Amino acid sequence: MKKATVLNLLLSIAISSALAQTGFPPFGSFEEGRFDAVNRQNLNVNFVIPMVAVPGRGVGFQFGLSYDSLIWKRSFNSWVPANFTGQSWGWAGTPIGQPYYNVETVYCGEPPFPVDHFYGYVYVDPAGTRHPFGVDNYSIQTCWTATPTGFATDNSGYYIDATDPYLPIVYSPGGLKITIYGTLTDTNGNYISNSLVGGDTHWIDTVGRTVLKVSSNAYQYQVADGTYQTVTVVKQTKAVKTNFQCSGVAEYTNTAVSLITRIDLPNGRSYTFEYEQTPSFPTYTTGRIKKVFLPTGGYYEYEYPAPNNGMNCSDGTVKNLTKRVSPDGVAISTWTFVRTQIDASNWDTTVTAP
Repeated sequence: MKKATVLNLLLSIAISSALAQTGFPPFGSFEEGRFDAVNRQNLNVNFVIPMVAVPGRGVGFQFGLSYDSLIWKRSFNSWVPANFTGQSWGWAGTPIGQPYYNVETVYCGEPPFPVDHFYGYVYVDPAGTRHPFGVDNYSIQTCWTATPTGFATDNSGYYIDATDPYLPIVYSPGGLKITIYGTLTDTNGNYISNSLVGGDTHWIDTVGRTVLKVSSNAYQYQVADGTYQTVTVVKQTKAVKTNFQCSGVAEYTNTAVSLITRIDLPNGRSYTFEYEQTPSFPTYTTGRIKKVFLPTGGYYEYEYPAPNNGMNCSDGTVKNLTKRVSPDGVAISTWTFVRTQIDASNWDTTVTAP
């Protein structure tokens, strides 16, 4: 029998910065598998279900649905769904990513008159990674000084121009230009754009091909002969409830949440998702994915051991995670992840690999 490999990682990361790290934040430390990746800094599990990969002129078209397991956050003294920008119950997906912002009404002058303040600009990339910007702007620049341009605060190299606060433009480190209304343009002028056709979203490449049609539950992509293949997303209504039993933190209950349970591929195979049962409440789920059954017959399984169902009660990150991988549904390999707080800003993560 092989001895387990134990990896100790001292991760000098502030608790506040660990909270919202979904996707693949820059300079992160990840345990990467063939299907998924675990962020050792907060034990977020990320995977992407590939949908479409179409070669194109200049910039190709790729699309997949991404999932992040950090779906809970603590809001004051209650658990609430995190639903980070661009996500819904951990799922996100857009071929080019998407800029977002917040807007609030402030008052200027005497007598006071309303002004729109634009702030909280963030770009969510196709893998679900959030890239925040410390910029803001105003609909009327009379009483305040705006900072409408700047680089992402995560040192990723993304740059935003929010001179027009309603229509920010994001530039990738490689020079790709992404707009809030859904276009991506490379340095040679090749582009990917989208438009609404009969209530569906059509993604079009620079040579005019409709490479992807998106409806509420179906994704149709064009193959070499010009016909379309369909990937269908199946959802079920489930009752969601937390029972993390963190002192002084109220639990969450919602009896009607629509969760993805299966993704059917054109070849007749499927990805199937099983959700974690809420401890002591067998008719409820925590909303976190417990098991992913692969089209090839294997599976990935995620378990959150006690105490507190693996949760860090202060911020919604995870302290304990067990991952099991079976390539054929029979043989199983197990990884364990344990985070231990050293002081106010530092955690130690121990990874035990098979």
